[in-house]
Amino acid sequence: MSYIGRGLDKISNIEKLDAITFDGSQSYSLTKSSVAFTPNSANSLIISINGVCQFGNVTVSGTSVDFGVAMPSTDTNDFILHLGVGVVNTPADATVTNAKLAQDIISGETELASEPADTDEFLVSDAGTLKRIDYSLIKASNTPAFFAHMGANQTVSNQTQTKLTIDTEIFDSDGTYDHSTNYRFTPGVAGYYIIGGYFRLDSATDDPYATITIYKNGSAYYKDVEGKFEVLTKHINQVVYLDADDYVELYAYQYQGSSITVNGGDPLDTVAGTFYGYKLIGI
Repeated sequence: MSYIGRGLDKISNIEKLDAITFDGSQSYSLTKSSVAFTPNSANSLIISINGVCQFGNVTVSGTSVDFGVAMPSTDTNDFILHLGVGVVNTPADATVTNAKLAQDIISGETELASEPADTDEFLVSDAGTLKRIDYSLIKASNTPAFFAHMGANQTVSNQTQTKLTIDTEIFDSDGTYDHSTNYRFTPGVAGYYIIGGYFRLDSATDDPYATITIYKNGSAYYKDVEGKFEVLTKHINQVVYLDADDYVELYAYQYQGSSITVNGGDPLDTVAGTFYGYKLIGI
């Protein structure tokens, strides 16, 4: 039938539902665009069957319409119109797609004006699956890190590898440096680390001979070039890969024919022995 004006499907308070395919049943599910639809009431439905509009002769329950009699499969449902916008339904699990969501659903209306806390969370796509992760997993961090110095002088015997008593912490980001018993760094996090330190001999004979060595897990790992040196200070700096439970220590060696003192004390007042390390980023 021809008409003047806009089509019924263009009027905002009339919705066109999916036609029903009769199969001999009495009750059928109502849908709109294949999604379950709950009508306001039975009186909100206009149903055309075999070219004849039906009104007020059905009942509804939730998303189902009941015709009161079995509807033969030979009958044809031409269309179903709903007067009004229907009842808001709770979508079934996993039925709302990305296309149905507004792109600004996460508005960012509130500004975070400082660095996120380690437990602040972000959304990421893991091979297409959305997951949330803590900021601590993605931030660039040089920790764990430590820096300590010798609080007092220490005697190093002639021709003896001697672990330096680096017992005074300046900082220790994760509490991973043992400054009271073993004077060792055990990172707790696997990775590549810059490990370094230095010591100064209190005095020495002409052309003193000494070395400084990084020990890893109780064995010499890296030492400076052996030989005589013109100044009393020995320094070392090296990239070391450490598993979470590996540990590193700092050793001094000298042969002057007798014991000699390595300087300790306040590093601001004297060249005290130091030991430091920090994790490299991005390796």
